[in-house]
Amino acid sequence: MDLVHALRRSRIERTDRLDDDAVRALWRFRLGHIDLRPDVSEDDDFLAFQQDLRHPDLVWTVTDRTGGLRMMMLVQRRRVALAGRSRGVLFPEYGFVDHALRGHPVVPLSLLVLLVLGLVRLRSLRACLASASYPASYISWARGLPAIASVGTRDLSVARREELHAVGRALAGSCYRAQDGTIAARTRPRPGRAPRSRSGREVLADFERMDPDWRQGRTLLWTQPLAPMLLLRFAADVVLRWARRLPSSRRPAYGTRSMRTSRS
Repeated sequence: MDLVHALRRSRIERTDRLDDDAVRALWRFRLGHIDLRPDVSEDDDFLAFQQDLRHPDLVWTVTDRTGGLRMMMLVQRRRVALAGRSRGVLFPEYGFVDHALRGHPVVPLSLLVLLVLGLVRLRSLRACLASASYPASYISWARGLPAIASVGTRDLSVARREELHAVGRALAGSCYRAQDGTIAARTRPRPGRAPRSRSGREVLADFERMDPDWRQGRTLLWTQPLAPMLLLRFAADVVLRWARRLPSSRRPAYGTRSMRTSRS
């Protein structure tokens, strides 16, 4: 599927306006990519998923010609009290992509558009980007974000630690564990292959140092300052992925460095 066709098959919708069938379709698509913890029933998970989608957030979906889902990207928008002030937080969540769209430019494009719309709705040019990740998505984020930090990050400033705790409590409540900055998820990741590159293995080792309980369903919370320059980096990744998918005769005669942005 090229970028034009992917955009034609794309929709951006407010989550609080989705009907029950649409919510259940998103929920089933998610369960096609990740497993529930043994102590979490499908009924309980669906109720929690429904609750997450009752906020007026935005979700980008891509479908195939039969109407089947092939990608979903949801960015939640919240405000957090920090040092007596209100801070905008954008939280990419429920980002899942079928294998056929892995590496496709529509993935970082969806994230870029949803982040820009989130900033518009927050009425701010700056915010805090945050997510709670398992290893595969953390490695993707950590390779591309210049100032990603978690509670276990070495030489973490007091202000950044307070930011992480505030975001963790606001997003996860009692599921957030301040001791190590992890969040109890309803899911656990499926087995995956180890990173092939040395840098990937180093990031994985650092992740496991900070979140040794991830196999039991604890995700690692991280934050990253979100400013216009970072959005330009996301845009550059869209261009690079698009150029890579062009026939060699149509590729532009310029290059840019890659940045993986998908959580999936």
